Amino acid sequence: MEGVVDVMRQATWVTPIAPDLAQVSFAYEDPVQAQRVSQDLVGRIITANLSTQSAGLIQLVAPADPGKKTIGGKVRLAITSLGLPAGLVFGVVLALILRRRAPA
Repeated sequence: MEGVVDVMRQATWVTPIAPDLAQVSFAYEDPVQAQRVSQDLVGRIITANLSTQSAGLIQLVAPADPGKKTIGGKVRLAITSLGLPAGLVFGVVLALILRRRAPA
């Protein structure tokens, strides 16, 4: 029985797509059986979610990528705040260039 559980664990994927949406996949040589298992897993997840609504929702969270670097809050704010002035300068320069090229 332990071997069957290990095989099922390796063949099952629950992938978060959005904060309130997940994709359940089960790979098996028989497509009909794979679909039945996937539907059963989805049913069990929904039942577990409904039975725990008073205690909170079941949330699937994607694991953090250890190789991914994140930008701190102040640095991100500084970079974001440069977007508007840079866009305005670019727009003015582009308008001046196009105005000079326009036939009189």
